[in-house]
Amino acid sequence: MYDVSRERLIAFKQAIFPTCFKITNITIQGGLIVLHTEKSLKVLAPDTYQTLYDFSGQSIDKIVHASLSSDGEGHQLSIITAHNFLEVWQLRASPSLVRRIFCEEECILYCADMNSTGLIASGTVFQSILIWREPAVI
Repeated sequence: MYDVSRERLIAFKQAIFPTCFKITNITIQGGLIVLHTEKSLKVLAPDTYQTLYDFSGQSIDKIVHASLSSDGEGHQLSIITAHNFLEVWQLRASPSLVRRIFCEEECILYCADMNSTGLIASGTVFQSILIWREPAVI
């Protein structure tokens, strides 16, 4: 890993995902670096590039989309999986599953995105787009 702005090598011998063949997405959310493979996810500090949260092997399905938000006490991670369900996790010392929500349309996804209001758009293997919303938590 190389930091272009500082013109320095960040990690050389230590891989972020040692057994990974493909990183599927990298985003910067809330000032943190979020990167994931199909089954693993890590959150890195922006200045030190140290792992803050290691979500490796926690999800039961392939990760298609992940978004990170702050809840005042830590971070909440929302994951949309390949089988079109949403997992919401609290990230503390160890991740804990808060809820798992299934879309009424059972299908396999190629891609998905979610906004801050819980609106989810997902592209299916059947060349259709599904739009659904995470139910309000009472």
